[in-house]
Amino acid sequence: MLRGTSFSALIHHLRRAPRTNTALILLLLVLLFAFAHSVVYITGGTKFAWPYLMLVPVLIAAARFHVLGGIAGGLVGGLLLGPVMPLDTAAGIPQDTANWLIRIAFYTGLGGFAGALFVFIQRQGRARERSARLDADSGLPNRTALFEALERATATRQMMPVMMLVRVVDLGEIMEAAGVSAADELMVTLAERLRTGIDAQLEVYRFSGSEIAVLEYLPDSTATSHERDILDITENPLEVLGVPVHVELAIGCAGGIVAPDISPREFVRRARVALFTAVERQSWLCHYSPSFERHTANTVRLLARVRQGLANGEFELHFQPKIHAASSCQDGCEALIRWRDGDSGELIPPGEFMPQVERSALITPLTRFVAESTFTFAREAGKRISINLTARNLLDPDLIAAIARMAAYGGIPSGSVEIEITEGAIVRDPVAAREAIGQLRRSGFHVSLDDFGTGYSSFEYLRQLPLTGLKIDRAFVKDLEDDTRAQRLMTCMIDVGHALELEVVAEGVETAGQQEILGNLGCDLLQGFYFARPMPRKEYLDWVRATA
Repeated sequence: MLRGTSFSALIHHLRRAPRTNTALILLLLVLLFAFAHSVVYITGGTKFAWPYLMLVPVLIAAARFHVLGGIAGGLVGGLLLGPVMPLDTAAGIPQDTANWLIRIAFYTGLGGFAGALFVFIQRQGRARERSARLDADSGLPNRTALFEALERATATRQMMPVMMLVRVVDLGEIMEAAGVSAADELMVTLAERLRTGIDAQLEVYRFSGSEIAVLEYLPDSTATSHERDILDITENPLEVLGVPVHVELAIGCAGGIVAPDISPREFVRRARVALFTAVERQSWLCHYSPSFERHTANTVRLLARVRQGLANGEFELHFQPKIHAASSCQDGCEALIRWRDGDSGELIPPGEFMPQVERSALITPLTRFVAESTFTFAREAGKRISINLTARNLLDPDLIAAIARMAAYGGIPSGSVEIEITEGAIVRDPVAAREAIGQLRRSGFHVSLDDFGTGYSSFEYLRQLPLTGLKIDRAFVKDLEDDTRAQRLMTCMIDVGHALELEVVAEGVETAGQQEILGNLGCDLLQGFYFARPMPRKEYLDWVRATA
């Protein structure tokens, strides 16, 4: 159906008409030529302006049949207004031969030129359509092409589409080392290997900078897709800029018939949910499950409650003492975040909200709250207080600078606050971590490595980082009374810390025997339920006075 009555709309429609409509187009042209001839004759002949009406079928012929069609249309139109058409019908004055010959030449030339112009426009349009479906950097089909493929699958429903969204997890490191062009080359190489190494029928699309969408069609629900094959072919390095590169992948898979009530966009969204779940779980593959939606919805609701809780003052700090191993005297404490539900007044365990908060932007305002509350309490406590920074905190230069400013403006004595960081925060970006730790040290903070021994312990970064302490994880403490190997390992860890002139803290102390062993091994500070559980501010101060 024509979308308008304008001549340009008519030309556009005819230019895109399928070949099966050729007979109808020819019939339309015959009628238009006859109509134009009749109008010119009835209105008085070629002496008047109506002969230009003959250009309408000429241009339509050029639009539909290109150069030859335009020339033929111009010749037919010129002849219809030629010798048999008077110059003035009423007076019976014939045309000069030169007059109609010039008109034939004009119509023919104009028809040929219009046909060539329409060919050029068509080619440019097809080129734009192709470029709109290609990623400009890699040349791979893009998201637009992916959605169109899924729409075709929705229309035909002959095969079961399965979409695997493949993310190169470490693409950022490759870009940092070799540049953006290397990352684009890597994605092209990966796409080519997927097609040649697995199945040439796979459809591969550049979904985003670090993600490739792989679409395949299975004959029935019992067929299997190629997730494992994708992982296997990347065990061999990919060559980028002449250098072999190993890549780490995460795959989210969504499969099955695209039902009428499930749009292609929803199909893609499910694959993304599966991919995000795989990344969150640090797994290489996740198949979509409705349970992921519940998890996501619960997380969204939880983060909204956290945001509201921060605004309503529902968060507070509890303090767990640290004990000097040699003297058994209290020697500072660790500040730990707690959430008191605004409705029930009950404490919500950190394990129920901190993992989700640490992966969100809310970790920044929550950490600011911890820092501000700690700095306010530090002057009253008179002992060193430790707070924890996550990997996201450590790699946020604005937050690090803000913490330093808060301490300076609050008049906090140098060394009265200690920052505890995990090994994972350092491994994630060693260069940025080193800079952040250096800034904290220059601001007068002690900096301790938390959960030592459970992550990616490296003597190299222990030597290079300006740390002041090590906190040995509770996993190495719990078996000290029964396992001589655990005691020997603990001895080595304490010696490592002292060799680097670091203060060594052992957490998770729950028995008198563990306290005695750690004291005999030379551990500096102890922390655990054997001495005290984390307490609210007032209870902690009462405990300090009672044990002084």
